[in-house]
Amino acid sequence: DLRGKVVIVNWWNEWCQPCIDEQPRLDELAGAIAGDSEVAMLGLVHDERSQREARAFAKASKITYPLAFDPAGRVALDWGVTQQPETFVLDPEGRVVAWVAGPVSVSSTLDLVTQMLGRPLATGPTTGSAP
Repeated sequence: DLRGKVVIVNWWNEWCQPCIDEQPRLDELAGAIAGDSEVAMLGLVHDERSQREARAFAKASKITYPLAFDPAGRVALDWGVTQQPETFVLDPEGRVVAWVAGPVSVSSTLDLVTQMLGRPLATGPTTGSAP
């Protein structure tokens, strides 16, 4: 459940070269937040033709954060997604507080998350699950 958490949402696709290039940064980001129960990350894929391919890419890349699919692209339209990758950071009330078109900066994203939390990220056992 993502309610009440700071959530990092990354829109991507397996055929998108900038998305593929960004993946190591997302892995680093997911690892940095893994021990904090008040922060979550979600990958969103919006393309009806590539759900199988995206799952295969996620498995091969050992993505540890959950994935969700928007095959008809309706949610992407609601969010105003116009390219890939795009990353949104949501506050605990579900409001968008940051948006990045293109690959994310790990340090800038982590700085924003810690500012929103008002404290450093917690560390501890990871509870990440594979897609």
